[in-house]
Amino acid sequence: MIRHTVLFKLKSDVSKQEVERVFTDILGLTNTLVGILSITGGTCYFHDQDDSESQIFSHGFSIDFQDKKARDAFLNNPITHPVKNNILKIADGGQSGIYGFDFGA
Repeated sequence: MIRHTVLFKLKSDVSKQEVERVFTDILGLTNTLVGILSITGGTCYFHDQDDSESQIFSHGFSIDFQDKKARDAFLNNPITHPVKNNILKIADGGQSGIYGFDFGA
């Protein structure tokens, strides 16, 4: 199994509705491609920080893939591009404000 995790901070002017739409779209990818085991995501809560404004990341999601082949197919499939573009629109700093990493690669 590969766990693909993405973290980002929202731009200050992003509405609650925009955030909800992005996460609805992310979760909607669950049954679109072979090899996706599960998707979860939402607001990040850090145990050692009381001030949400000072957090490096405010939101994120994880996708569990059956294997590396499934992960690679997901990363390169055009069906995921609209979701990725919407994340870029709401992420503070755009591409440079998004951090992704994998476990089990």
